Amino acid sequence: MTGYPYRAPHGLSPAGGRLDAFLRPLGHTIDHTDSTRRYAYSTDLVPWFPGKAAGGGHDLKPTAAEIEACWSWFEREVEIAEPRAVVLLGREAASSFLRRYVTGERRVRQSSLEGLAGSLYPATLAGHKTPAIVVWHPSSAWGRYSAAAARTYAAGQEALRPIVIAGAP
Repeated sequence: MTGYPYRAPHGLSPAGGRLDAFLRPLGHTIDHTDSTRRYAYSTDLVPWFPGKAAGGGHDLKPTAAEIEACWSWFEREVEIAEPRAVVLLGREAASSFLRRYVTGERRVRQSSLEGLAGSLYPATLAGHKTPAIVVWHPSSAWGRYSAAAARTYAAGQEALRPIVIAGAP
């Protein structure tokens, strides 16, 4: 373990490489060793690794109770990081976040990743309007899902570009 998200012992993990490719056109990186782009802050629904699922094919998903117990930590992180936008990686993060922070006419009723991905949602975080966008989780964005993931990554980049560029130093 390196202590950094999406890292392998000798560089980015495969999922980290996919996330970094998504961030590259926006001038950001998930690679803490890349000094040519701004580091994108990353956090999770719960601040611990839930372990591997039986059979080891994928990671366990946090329970609803675990997610609920961790919102105060997430909200404190948002107060400190003051993000210009939030990128929600995958269905679990998207459905939990959007149900909690998006209200009004864009209130989320759609729960499939395909229905949520690629669109901006007006969220309110720590008293600030902060747009959120849903894309495929980079650990799932390959194989039979690669074309769908590529479409949502392109839509996400297009939607985030004016937000990120407007806030660039």
